[in-house]
Order: sequence, then structure tokens, then C-alpha cells
Amino acid sequence: MDVRQEIGRRLRAEMQRKGLVTSDLVDRANLPSDCISAYLHGQKEILFRELEPICSALDMPIMRLLTRSSPSPVRIAYRKTTSADRKTVAKSEDVFLWIEEFLPRFCSPSVPLPKIDTITDAQMLIAEVNGFIDRLKTQNSSLEYWYETLGIALAGSRHEGLAPNARKPDGLCLSDSEHTLVLVNADCPDSRLQFTLLHELWHAICDRKRDVPADHLPRELYDKELSEDAKPEFCANKFAQFWTIPLTTAEGIVRKMKKPSRLTRQDVEEALQGTGGSPEVLANAVYDTMRYMPEHQRSFASIRDEICSLATDWSGNQSARNFVDLKTRELRETLLGQREAFGDHAWAAINSIIS
Repeated sequence: MDVRQEIGRRLRAEMQRKGLVTSDLVDRANLPSDCISAYLHGQKEILFRELEPICSALDMPIMRLLTRSSPSPVRIAYRKTTSADRKTVAKSEDVFLWIEEFLPRFCSPSVPLPKIDTITDAQMLIAEVNGFIDRLKTQNSSLEYWYETLGIALAGSRHEGLAPNARKPDGLCLSDSEHTLVLVNADCPDSRLQFTLLHELWHAICDRKRDVPADHLPRELYDKELSEDAKPEFCANKFAQFWTIPLTTAEGIVRKMKKPSRLTRQDVEEALQGTGGSPEVLANAVYDTMRYMPEHQRSFASIRDEICSLATDWSGNQSARNFVDLKTRELRETLLGQREAFGDHAWAAINSIIS
């Protein structure tokens, strides 16, 4: 193997993965364009004083580039992430690669997966998602059960030391061929935490053969036809939504909205009771049910406002947070038992992510 050619191939792959072009590396690495180009095409003698800033510009440790058989095996699509957000995701990816050998092996569920590869119609995708929810819940309706049974490692994260202007992601699903780690924002509200756990559960199960986007395209998530870029987030959102608010519950709310007596506070409270969901999640489920009824179409904003006005005293439950806290403690205990396997730099990064 020609080492320079292999280094160039890996650098080009990482550039493409993170949505960067040669001029980005020139600006960020502060090296001449002909030097960058020579490295990318395997034509340059390798000098660490040049390779290190190139790797830094790619938000990738130089040792990962040089030592791993596959430097970036994690299924993440960086796409249109900002520079600050890209650093946040890249740091989480680094931590996953440091600790992956100490994580449980992922085990696929025994139920058939949804068949969505050739579907772009939103209504048909929702039907496939709901069918998959039914199959999972027939076996067990506990979110915690599926995380445990499938061997998905889970931890809360506060993403300490973020770059300026970086956003804290609600959740990240980090997977390779054998392991999965879900990181969730430990500072988000209880209702959002449960939604995030379900959202990332979909990615962990259904998106193992595709790169999961680190960004999302919110404007497309309400389209009737979904692009391939938008489909992973759309399906993950609908999975979390309809797991929390079953389709039958949403249909019941729609029927009551159509009556002259209108929706009542009791109707909303009963729909949310014991779900761990929020009025906004209920509104989305109702909107998705109603928007395919031409004679009863309403805007999402009007549905949301009506439901939220009747749920002013609503509060979520802490079951999801308790589960995250438990799994975070378990993972930290596992990693503490392997402390000698990590250098000081790696250990500091782990502590800044898993909290």
C-alpha cells in the first residue's frame, strides 16, 4: 500500500463527509493551496507539522487518520452543519471511537423493519412507521426495554466546552457496524427528553445502513413528498410522535374537534395522561391525522394553539430522565473501570461529553 495515496484517500473521504472543499482546508489549516492539494492527491511527503493542521481543519485527530483501518466508521452525515456545530459533533464522534470497545454489542430487533427505501410520500411513510410501532409494542411497549434489549448505550451530555455559537444537539446517535451510543442533551425538558430517546431509537434501529444527518431540514418535514435527505429525520420524528401519541388517540381528538361542542380541557388531559408527551407532540399527531382529510384541513399553528390553550397546567413526567441518569451512571462506572486504557486527553474529552 502506498501510504501517501492512502492518506490522501482518507483526507478526501473526510472532506466529503463533512461537506468541506479544498479552500476550506486552506483557510482553516493556514497552508498553501498547492500543499493541501498535494496531500489530497497523495503526492506530498508526509510532514507532521503540515498534516496536523490539516487534520485539525477536518476536526479529526491525526492518530485516527494514521492508525485506524477505517478512520471514520461512524454513520454520521455532517451535511450543512455550521463550523461550530461540526466541532461539537466531531468531538462526540471522537469519544465514541475511544470507548466503543467497552460498549455492548448492538442486537437487531426480531420484528420486521419498515420498508421505506422506495417511499417518498409522507402519508405512506407515516403508515409504515405506525406499522413498525405496532410490531414493537406488541412485543414490549417500554422504551427502556428496547434500549436494554438491543444493547444501545445511552448517556446524558451537557457538551461542556462548546465552540462559540454552537448549539447543544437534543440527541446524537453514533453507530458503527457493531455498537451504538445515544447521547442526549441532559439540560432539555423532560418531555423533550423522551421524544429525543424515541427519535434516536429509530435511527439506531432503522438507519444503520445510512449516514444519520447531524443537521435537519425543518421546512421539509411538513412536505407531502420527502427528499432522501429529509426522510431520516421525518421518519424518526414520526416514530417518536406516534409512539408517544398513538394514532388512535390522535384520531379521537380529531373527531372531537369536528363536533360543535369543540375540544375540552379534559379531552386534552386524557390524551396526554401517562404518555410523557407534550401538547406540542399531541398537536403534531393531530395535524398529521387531519391533513389528509381535505374536508377538515387546518393549519398546524391553529391546532397547536387550541391544544396548548387547554393544557396550561400540563407537566411531563420524569421517567425518561430517571432512565437517562441510570444509564449514564452505568456507562461512567464501566469507563472508570477502564481508566488506564485512555490517555489524559481522551479522558478529558470523555468527561466533557458524558456527564
